[in-house]
Amino acid sequence: MAPYVLKKTINKHYDSINTLAFSHDGSLFASGADDGLIIIFQGHSSGREIRRFQVKAPVTTLLWHSRFGHTVVAGDASGDVHTLSLQNDSSNRNSFYHALNSVPGPVHCMAQSGVWLAIGSGKVVQLIKQGTIATWETTTLLPDPPKFPELEGELPEPMARSLHFLGASEDVLLVTYLDHGVIAWNLKNLEINWRIRPRSCKIGCSAVSPDEKTLAVTNLYDGIDWYSLGSNHFMDASFQHTTTHPTPENVILPVTFIYAGNAVLSGTSYGCARITDANNWSLTGKLAHEPEDIVQAAYSYSRGVRHIVTGVAERGSESVIRYWVQKPSLKQRAEPAKEQVQGLVLDVILRYAMLTMTN
Repeated sequence: MAPYVLKKTINKHYDSINTLAFSHDGSLFASGADDGLIIIFQGHSSGREIRRFQVKAPVTTLLWHSRFGHTVVAGDASGDVHTLSLQNDSSNRNSFYHALNSVPGPVHCMAQSGVWLAIGSGKVVQLIKQGTIATWETTTLLPDPPKFPELEGELPEPMARSLHFLGASEDVLLVTYLDHGVIAWNLKNLEINWRIRPRSCKIGCSAVSPDEKTLAVTNLYDGIDWYSLGSNHFMDASFQHTTTHPTPENVILPVTFIYAGNAVLSGTSYGCARITDANNWSLTGKLAHEPEDIVQAAYSYSRGVRHIVTGVAERGSESVIRYWVQKPSLKQRAEPAKEQVQGLVLDVILRYAMLTMTN
């Protein structure tokens, strides 16, 4: 794998960076932090600040909406959900802002598919239907997850850490809970399709591969757990492997699939972001930070050139974003030159042919 080069270090936040995400076209990326700032940056290796929005509570999670152009949906620690839309405004000023205030408890995670927005907040997971960019209709609360019968005593209240819609019909929601395992909820009847009893006691975040056949879970003990989801959303998942690396308890670390599902990018609490092969579960790369850095936010965008942004937590005003770009391989660097030579040769041939015809 070609190494990544640190393109830019961005110091715009004043407290822990909790969440990062590229827009669907990669032209922008957004960050959210404990300082209550949501900042929009230019992508394509730039990192230039475009707009910033100040909310009243720490920003805990955000995503780019798939239906309304350059629109960010962000959740905060007070339970508010903010919709921030640039709407392709050439002046780079926000043209729409809306806040949804009916979500109980701090927002931990969100997922969006079509008209549906799933919000994990407090101890509940809420499904909200969105008609237009400013029209929200609260529809459904998922039931509380059952506790594991083999465990003695009571578990803490449920807390969803990651949400994933599965299937083109959007009728299954995969919920990763901190203490209650992983549940595939059938949204048609609000019953459980299947459930994972995790091998480790607590789960941080999770990611589903693009083909929806693999689930990667960061646990709060020793690394990344891998599960096979099979080919049917009604079938049980099976544990495959654990990629071990030290993880201090209670540090919830991000994970996201990259390279079309062939690897995952994850944060760590010891000064680096890790790239792990999803086929053989081996470490294939590291993005080195300061040794004491907790990399609590990481996201990737790839179309030709691969881009990664990482965010640092627990460093106060030194909580920075690092923008990484993969250094092209010799073969990749040779391709433009090869294409240029081919273009010049073709141009000479065409010119010669025209001269021959005129003579």
